[in-house]
Amino acid sequence: MNHSLYLLMVFLFLSLYPMAVQAKEINYNHNSMKVSELKNKIDFDVFLPELLADDCTLEIKTYPDWANDDFTQIRLHYMDKSDKVLFVAIEQRKFSSMPTDLFNKEGDPVDINGVKGYYKTFSNAPGGILTWIQGGTYIEMSSSEKNKVEMIEIAGSMKGYK
Repeated sequence: MNHSLYLLMVFLFLSLYPMAVQAKEINYNHNSMKVSELKNKIDFDVFLPELLADDCTLEIKTYPDWANDDFTQIRLHYMDKSDKVLFVAIEQRKFSSMPTDLFNKEGDPVDINGVKGYYKTFSNAPGGILTWIQGGTYIEMSSSEKNKVEMIEIAGSMKGYK
């Protein structure tokens, strides 16, 4: 009996394992460039939030606008599935290429997975701007739909794209 129970538990674990390691599918909109296409066009790591993948579509904007390659920054626009509401915009660029005075240290200091960030509330709308440096990438998240706690949770879920 114990052997049968053990085999059943092993079978259940192995049948669930592939679901645990599958990457979340990203739903792109506006014929957006794919994250995988950015790898050879930027010189910094890209971070994606795991908390938004199921609820949103993604459009990637690249800068400078006129470049086809060698982008210096990107902006991820996470929209609702109807493509009417911008939940969050996440700008990313290589930190070492930025003058240090451009790092927005205004607002309340916050902790994002052990990294110091800063949150500043918008003065004329709900939401705000959250800035931090992760793995050599400067990240600036803005939202008028998400509050401070939600934005910090989203930031904490961001993982490097491999």
